[in-house]
Amino acid sequence: MKYVPNAVELLPAEFYPDVIAAGGVASALERVAAQRGLVIGAVEAAAQDGRLYHAQIEAALPGRANFTVTAFKIRRLFSVENHESGVAHAWGRTSDLAEVAKAAAAWFAGADPRGMKAAAPFIELPLVAEARATGVAHLVAEANWQLHREAWSGRLRELKPDGWREPTTHAVLRALLDAASAEPRLRHLYAVTSHYTLWFSRCTDYPFVRVGAAIEPLSDGRYRVSRHGGESEFFSTPQAAAARAAELLPLSCGPAIIGTAADVPA
Repeated sequence: MKYVPNAVELLPAEFYPDVIAAGGVASALERVAAQRGLVIGAVEAAAQDGRLYHAQIEAALPGRANFTVTAFKIRRLFSVENHESGVAHAWGRTSDLAEVAKAAAAWFAGADPRGMKAAAPFIELPLVAEARATGVAHLVAEANWQLHREAWSGRLRELKPDGWREPTTHAVLRALLDAASAEPRLRHLYAVTSHYTLWFSRCTDYPFVRVGAAIEPLSDGRYRVSRHGGESEFFSTPQAAAARAAELLPLSCGPAIIGTAADVPA
């Protein structure tokens, strides 16, 4: 039988002596919460791979998303995420496990993302979550575009080891996002990126309704624009590719709506 090391064995002792002493991220979080009299529920542990270690707390209230904590191997850093409808409604990163416990306690007691942030200031409120609170579809689509651009902007360098250099694919995709968001018809849709390919949806939640063409940056510097099940066209600039993708949208294609495929008018 193949030996699979557990999370404690793989976590670097120089960053996580307390976590290793407790027996893992889940046990350490429970211990810190108990020491401070915080109620966070039962924490489940799972080793993900050689870089990340994951703990999860199931929601006590119906309709709430689970609370997840991930420890990074390259330095002491805990990432917290609280997903609902496929979107992170609250997230943050801190080196202090006690702050994680405070956020978990607030969430477990039923706090919304703002309440979580009041208890633990490291928590951030993603743009899409704030936009969703308005119930206005074009604000959700706009926030999603901004979120995608930020995600590929190198703003998460603190998660990378010293000496990390941004892959060319990141800069190329960022340029594509800038070009596509400058096209009014594309900007009104919900942007989705997968495997370094950009495509567009009529709705804001999975399952999506894909419309028009997808744009893929290629290793030779060109951009491939391909319709679902159709032929591909190639362009030398992201602006030209985005313009062509806008042209390929159906004339009847309206802006994105809040909801899933079931909510999109036929």
